[in-house]
Amino acid sequence: MKRLLFIVFFVVNVFMLAAQNHSEHNHKNFHLGVGFNGAIVSGTSGIVPGFHVHLLKQLQHFEKWQVGIGYENMMADKVHHSINLPVGYNITEHLVLKVGPGFSFEKEDSKTELILSGHIECIYEFEFNKLHMGPIIGFGFDKHDSHIGLGVHAGFGF
Repeated sequence: MKRLLFIVFFVVNVFMLAAQNHSEHNHKNFHLGVGFNGAIVSGTSGIVPGFHVHLLKQLQHFEKWQVGIGYENMMADKVHHSINLPVGYNITEHLVLKVGPGFSFEKEDSKTELILSGHIECIYEFEFNKLHMGPIIGFGFDKHDSHIGLGVHAGFGF
């Protein structure tokens, strides 16, 4: 766990330093993004695959802020789906922090439970024409478990 925390700290700092040397990011009204990651889920062993998708709307009078809806799936031993309402903030032109409450749907032994959850993620975006891509680190939690993941994010504005 100490090694993972060190890696997370290192990656976030590298992204913050790199963000200081890039040109202006092209903001659009809406942002549609997807991400794929490997995650460590509490109560499981090894790394499990994860997937998320979100749709965000940039706030007109607050250019650095976005609000929207997101979906996440952790493919661990028990099925974990989450719907969240992220609020995004552009820390720099390329570094975005998203935080949001939500609900998780956890299914185990044919029983599905709806519980409150939360999600935090940090994305560093590089632009390639109209597409932006970059690394993502995320943390999700509910009353039963938590996960931390590192992966790749891709999206576009429209």
